[in-house]
Amino acid sequence: MHIDRPGGVDLGFSAKEAADICRITHAQLAEWEGVGMANPSLPGPPGLRRRRYSYEDLLALDTVRFLLEWGASPEQVREAACRIRVGLTDSPRDTCMTVLDGELLVFANRDEARCFIESDPASGVYVVDVVQISDDLDDEIRNVCPDYFEPEPWQDACHRYEMEAQAERLREFLEVVQADDFDF
Repeated sequence: MHIDRPGGVDLGFSAKEAADICRITHAQLAEWEGVGMANPSLPGPPGLRRRRYSYEDLLALDTVRFLLEWGASPEQVREAACRIRVGLTDSPRDTCMTVLDGELLVFANRDEARCFIESDPASGVYVVDVVQISDDLDDEIRNVCPDYFEPEPWQDACHRYEMEAQAERLREFLEVVQADDFDF
């Protein structure tokens, strides 16, 4: 999460960062906001009107871009973005697929989508793998905002402690065990 460390507040991403991460222009982002396909969900800094984009907002933006590239109508794209945001409230990794078929938009898990496609593989169904989009999004965030995934200082300390404890247990084990204790 993009964090202001002293206060521990999720600051999200600016419109410029969001556009860069999602590989769209600032003008496209503004247009998508205007027609309801992109909506930042985090408040901006005090005194400013501009809101900020959460990780879930970026995932919805990337899905919007993907669907538009595949020729989906604006109505379908708005519906998909809304459904993805709703599906992401619990866990982004639980949101598997959005299936688009003509005018019908179906929100399905991975198994349901697979069955749907296997029933008629030539139906012109678009499948958006939200998990893959999330993985690609993580890579772009690392490029644009490298500090986004940095662990908190306390997490580093815990990790160091765990590694030191494991090394100590290994040293103790190796002091007790002899090579001839094993049958090779």
